[in-house]
Amino acid sequence: MTSLIRTEDLSLAFPVRGGFFQSVRSSVKAVNSVNLEVEEGKTLGIVGESGCGKTSLGRAMVRLYQPTSGKLFFRTTTEKSHPEPGDLIISFTPPRQEKK
Repeated sequence: MTSLIRTEDLSLAFPVRGGFFQSVRSSVKAVNSVNLEVEEGKTLGIVGESGCGKTSLGRAMVRLYQPTSGKLFFRTTTEKSHPEPGDLIISFTPPRQEKK
């Protein structure tokens, strides 16, 4: 079975800036650890309340937003254990936080 797109623990957070220099004060989680798979020829519908992250998830999946963490797989076969030529796997690792 071939996946058109698959996510593993995909998360997206937006920074909240404040102060005179607009430094990052905190972040707002828009998408938190989403796992899904869409096979070729299939359609996926995402439903939910206003502001729950549907659009943010879609934009992160097509890379309009940079995900905070997780993995995106494009056109991969789920039965194999290693990627093959033509597979695209994108992994996002959160930056390390400096201790204060």
